This record gives sequence, C-alpha cells and structure tokens, in this order.
Amino acid sequence: MAADPGHHRVQRARGVPARQRLPGQHGGRRVGVPGRVHHRQRRRLVVNHQHTAGPPRGAQHTYALLEERAPQARRLDPDAALAELTLRYFTGHGPATAKDLAAWASLTVAQVNRALDLVSGHLQRLELDGRTYWFAEPPPTRSTGPDVAYLLQGYDEYVMGYGETRYLMDTAGTARPISDRPPYTLTLLFGPHVAGHWKRTLAKDAVTIHPALYAPLTATQRKALGAAADRYARFLSRSVTVAER
Repeated sequence: MAADPGHHRVQRARGVPARQRLPGQHGGRRVGVPGRVHHRQRRRLVVNHQHTAGPPRGAQHTYALLEERAPQARRLDPDAALAELTLRYFTGHGPATAKDLAAWASLTVAQVNRALDLVSGHLQRLELDGRTYWFAEPPPTRSTGPDVAYLLQGYDEYVMGYGETRYLMDTAGTARPISDRPPYTLTLLFGPHVAGHWKRTLAKDAVTIHPALYAPLTATQRKALGAAADRYARFLSRSVTVAER
C-alpha cells in the first residue's frame, strides 16, 4: 500500500499524530525543436500547447507535437481548464492550501483565486493555524504504519506536490532544524512520515543505499529500511547493502 498524504494531512490537521528533441511527424515532414533554442523557449512551446515531452532518446530530452500525443484531447475554455486542474489537484493532494496549488501548477495568485471562486462549492475547507486547507473529500481512514519504509525518488509527488505545507509530513518536528539543502535529494519515509533522505551507489551487480536520517533508527525502522532496500534491489536485479552513517 502506498503512503497516503491525504489521510496523513487530515489527521495532522485534526491534531492527531499521523501524517532532442524527438521530431514529430506532421503532414509528412519532421517537426522538432532546434537544439539552439533556449530551454525556456522550449518550455514556452509546451505551456502554449504546441509541444509536449516525448520519450527519452538515450540521455537526450525529446519533444513531440501535442496534437499527435493526444489527438482526442478535449478542448476546454480557460475557466473550465482552470477549474478541472484545481479539482484534480485538491482531490489527489488535499488537504492542501492555495499556495500549494500555486507552487505545484505554476499559477499566479490571481489564477488561484479565480480557480477557487470556480470550484469552492465542490470542495471542503478547514481553517487551522491561520491557513485554509482545501480537499475534495475525506481521504481513507487507513494509512501505512511506521513499520513500512519507502525510498522515494527525487521528484516524487508526495514531496513535490506541496509548497508551504511540506513540513506537515514531519509530525515529530525532526526535519525543521535540518538545512533546506539536505545531503541527499531522495526522500525516505517511514509510514507517511518523512524521516530523512537517501542516495544510491551503483556497481555492476550491487547497489548501496546511503540513508541520511533526522533521528537514530529504531529496531522497527531498521528492519523496515532493510525490507525497502531489498525490494529496490530486486527491482534492479542487484544485491544490496545499507550503509548507515
């Protein structure tokens, strides 16, 4: 069972400890984004619905025509698109705040305010410590316990899906004194709780997991971390070692 940030956030809010370029084919001609075009310009093409990310080609990022990647896409006017994006975000990520949505979707304050005007009647809200949390419906009552560890990748939605409320996943408060630039960029969870970061070192037939923890491991956590490392090693078809600092 995957960690459930929605359940954890509701429990926390209630005061309960829980928580390149690949050319496309168009009319017989190849359409690509020239390599000399600046990354920001390429991103603008994506934002303007002309191109989207394509499959990787080796280490090269690729792009493709959006109309080819999603030929049956619905056409929505700006308000309808904004409303659907907002409902989907708070359904999958709530409880979360307007600033969380703005950070996740790269929206302006005005856009977020407009979005909430459009969909607030379809959302529930909770006021806590001067913040307004929005969610579509109460999440499941079950959540994973601290005896299950997760080795998350660097851009996992569990972390990147939030901005100002990211520390709500740190119920023990252990992460707050830690620098915002941890030694490793990958995130380690025990149950729904952020417990530290990690990195890997790959060899031909082996992988070493290097955890950087906010607090010393308990016996239960050490066992859970070993089990998570074993799952990861099976996925890579390698042997594994956990190198505690």
